[in-house]
Amino acid sequence: MKYCKFCCSEIDKKAKICPICRKRQKQFRISAVIIGVLVVIFLCVVYVVNSDVINELFYTESSPAVKIISDYDDYDSLLLKPDHYGKSDNLGLYYIYGTVHNSSSKDYSYAQITFKTYDSNGNVIGNCYDNVNGPGGYENWEFEAICDKTADEISSYKLADITGW
Repeated sequence: MKYCKFCCSEIDKKAKICPICRKRQKQFRISAVIIGVLVVIFLCVVYVVNSDVINELFYTESSPAVKIISDYDDYDSLLLKPDHYGKSDNLGLYYIYGTVHNSSSKDYSYAQITFKTYDSNGNVIGNCYDNVNGPGGYENWEFEAICDKTADEISSYKLADITGW
């Protein structure tokens, strides 16, 4: 036996309509269509999180007006590889991405990279920074230095310092 969901009368367990109040007894069932839709949504979320779709939505390539003043620098055993580049996000924030290579067996407990940024007249207008615990001997550090000026203000950048201890 079960109870009517509307009048609370005791009714047969298999009854679809209450004999007292004549109301249909709705049964809570999740249909295969709803489950299928939820699975598709879940798979789409997993795809977006594990793909470059997020980067394509939120980042744009660096403006061609931004020129790189220094392509390769050596600070002790921490080397800035020439693959660095600048990129702005949709909010106009500017980032410098690249790789620092530890060319020695020394394990650094801390490393920091600093870039100077310049306006179109060649004046220093700010800095970009990133830091990391490490890198170890012969390891690479892929940095993402955030700048304190917007992409519209920055015309060029130059490596100022790589510090490690």
